[in-house]
Amino acid sequence: MAEGETELKELFKVISLGDKRAFDSLFKNYYVLLIRFASSYLRQEEDADEVVSDLFVKLWLKRVELDKIVNPKVYLYVSVKNACLNVIRNTSRNKFNLLDGSPDEQQAAPVYCSPQTIMEDKQLQAKLDQAVSALPEQRRLIFTMVKLDGLKCREVAEILNLSVRTVEGQVFKAVRTLADELTGYLGYNPATAAKHKLNVNLLYFLF
Repeated sequence: MAEGETELKELFKVISLGDKRAFDSLFKNYYVLLIRFASSYLRQEEDADEVVSDLFVKLWLKRVELDKIVNPKVYLYVSVKNACLNVIRNTSRNKFNLLDGSPDEQQAAPVYCSPQTIMEDKQLQAKLDQAVSALPEQRRLIFTMVKLDGLKCREVAEILNLSVRTVEGQVFKAVRTLADELTGYLGYNPATAAKHKLNVNLLYFLF
């Protein structure tokens, strides 16, 4: 899980002083998240990797300026978004393309305690991945950023240049759609089960 706003801002300040260990910590916590975000715009994984890698190079080269950034998390995501849009423009693409793959397993999959439920959990994860991939493009991106990447709705709104109400509405519609999709598979409404903290770790995390 990435640091909170205060911790990340402090990390940026330490990096601005030339602390390599702090920079390595930033890379470790945000590289995979930013790759996934970049992949929402770029079809080629190599392009997404190049964009994010280039961002970290620039961050280190311009590290003395990092302590002036008000919201580091938004800065990271907006920087990646703008770089992706530049790639798209430079390759004469006319619209954004979302990858069809499921969210990165290391980030999205929860830790399960009981070996007896591993198969059921894997089947549920596959069903959920399928349902998420079927969401409309913008809704899928917003849902991933809020529920899997842990960004706040206002941060997502700022990054994607949308209103907070729009982001909240898209998250609500995504959760409702996923709940409907999984109800037939589970035999009960997962949103209701999560509210009552039943033994459904993955569903409690998402709903």
